[in-house]
Amino acid sequence: MFDTCNCERSEDCLCAALSSYVHACAAKGLQLSGWRDGVCIKPTTTCPKSMTYHYHVSTCQPTCRSLSEGDVTCSVDFVPVDGCACPKGTFLDDTGKCVPATSCPCYHRGSVIPSGESVHDSGAIW
Repeated sequence: MFDTCNCERSEDCLCAALSSYVHACAAKGLQLSGWRDGVCIKPTTTCPKSMTYHYHVSTCQPTCRSLSEGDVTCSVDFVPVDGCACPKGTFLDDTGKCVPATSCPCYHRGSVIPSGESVHDSGAIW
């Protein structure tokens, strides 16, 4: 409270303090939702157009690349945080937009495979 009141931009400092508190609770297994209601609403309204604000974002985000290849971030243990993420049923593409799976390109060994093309790999066609 002292730090918040002595801060030049008190609302920003208050929100940072509350966010730290929420993160500490999440680390102990207690997920808090709705804590931004009526206060600290800036982050909930500043998500990019195709994303929505979520109270519990993990490192394992649904990406277009993860549809074709395993995502190494999914094996990392991470305390959920609040922030912007793709809405359920959409995937983050390489341009940073959330799109339906049908709009995602295919990947093979890290490379994008354009729609309609196939890849020959060790006698197999992908």
